[in-house]
Amino acid sequence: NSLKKSSNTNEVLLKGEIENVNKTEDNTGATGLMFAAMNGNVELIKILIGFGAELDAKDTVYGWTALIKVF
Repeated sequence: NSLKKSSNTNEVLLKGEIENVNKTEDNTGATGLMFAAMNGNVELIKILIGFGAELDAKDTVYGWTALIKVF
C-alpha cells in the first residue's frame, strides 16, 4: 500500500541510506516522490526534491507524473 511505501521512504531518508531517490519500488514504476504526492506529504516532497527527485518521471501504468498524482 502506498502509505507503507511512503513510510519506508521516510525511514530510509532519516537513516541517511538513500542510494537512488528515483528508484521505483513496485511494478507500477511509481517513485517515492509519487507516493509522497499521493499521500500529501509536503515535507517528504521537499526532501526528495532536495535529493534530486525527477519531477517529470512517469509511472509505467498511465504515464503519470508526481504532479498528476497529487490530484
